[in-house]
Amino acid sequence: MKPMLQRTLSLMLAALLLLGVFPVGSAASASDQAFAKGDVIEFGSYPQSRVTDEETLAALNDLRIAWQSYGYYGYAYPFQHVETGMQQIPYDWMKYADAELNGTKYRAVRFTEYRPVKTDNPWGTTSTEQKRNGYLKDTTYWFRYEPLRWRVLDPDEQLVISESIIDAQPYSNTYFYNAENDQMYKDYTCTTDYRNYALSSIRAFLNDASQENGFAALAFSEDEWSAILTTHLDNRDDAQLRNKSGEDTDDKVFL
Repeated sequence: MKPMLQRTLSLMLAALLLLGVFPVGSAASASDQAFAKGDVIEFGSYPQSRVTDEETLAALNDLRIAWQSYGYYGYAYPFQHVETGMQQIPYDWMKYADAELNGTKYRAVRFTEYRPVKTDNPWGTTSTEQKRNGYLKDTTYWFRYEPLRWRVLDPDEQLVISESIIDAQPYSNTYFYNAENDQMYKDYTCTTDYRNYALSSIRAFLNDASQENGFAALAFSEDEWSAILTTHLDNRDDAQLRNKSGEDTDDKVFL
């Protein structure tokens, strides 16, 4: 599956199937259980099921919560221009808050503008996955933190894959278009190809445990994160997949 790493174009929202995978050796050791291919284990947790029970929703909505911005990127007119192109900047139109009720952890989500489907689309368009899936602006939604379920792919290599699509994030939060050569780059210096996986937003989201709202920090405790083994990824360029992947990486979680 590693050669499939870059199939998603960098401007598209990448669905986190987590074909990436993480080693489960520590989980096996903790339980003295040997895993077989196809087994499903629980490890970590993430906001997943939407709360629909009216009594629970009423209790959650009565809680005092502190909203925080996701800081999602997008652009609005007029563009923020730089010498070599156009810059995407973070906005506060989508926010979240965590709360606990009767011993269960929940996440509230609310947005005032629809999130763009592509990095190079403006926010505010009505053609988004949010609206297509029944989520509307200026409405608070609650999601229950639940265990993440992983299917064992290779017990010898200790690799597992997520059982569900649990999130969607951009491959690259920013892009810069250079009109002189009709090329796109990761930053305003126009020296780094926007398809460079080693420097991509999605890789940082998955592996940077210092990102307060990134996958690494949100899904796993410090002990769980420390227990995940590291995998060497071959990120060579692939003309057929239009990759410009950059140097190899050593990651705990990957696509």
